[in-house]
Amino acid sequence: MLDINIYLIIGQIITFLIGLAVLWRVAYKPIAGIFKQRADKISGDLDAAEKARQDVERIKSDYEAQMARLADETQKMMNKAVKDAQSIRDEIVNGAKDQGQAIIARAAEQIEFEKEKAVRELRRQVLEISLLVAEKTIGETINEDLQRRLVDQLFSQVEVKN
Repeated sequence: MLDINIYLIIGQIITFLIGLAVLWRVAYKPIAGIFKQRADKISGDLDAAEKARQDVERIKSDYEAQMARLADETQKMMNKAVKDAQSIRDEIVNGAKDQGQAIIARAAEQIEFEKEKAVRELRRQVLEISLLVAEKTIGETINEDLQRRLVDQLFSQVEVKN
């Protein structure tokens, strides 16, 4: 029935071991080397991808920091422009006020000058009319010195009443 042939089993074991050694040398080492190269390439690619991701994160953070700086600078420039505009507006308004006050002062001076001129002219005309009335009333010519004193006296009495 079942005969066990020990020589056959030993021969098969030796053949198996020789086949295994040949496969080990011929197939396993090159395949293991290919797998190791593949694992090393994958590891290198993962390292490169991680480095690239870190670079992208660094560039992104630099970009965000730069954008924040630009936003701050823009806000500062806007605030400065607003301040400058307000300062210029204040200067223009103050200049206009000063010019307006100067114009009003010149107008007041001009009005006072014209008023004094009109008063002098009115006094001269009153003096002439007074002289004519006095000459006709008295019938003689009054000298100018006396005439001026009389007119000045008359005006001072009129001013005291007003």
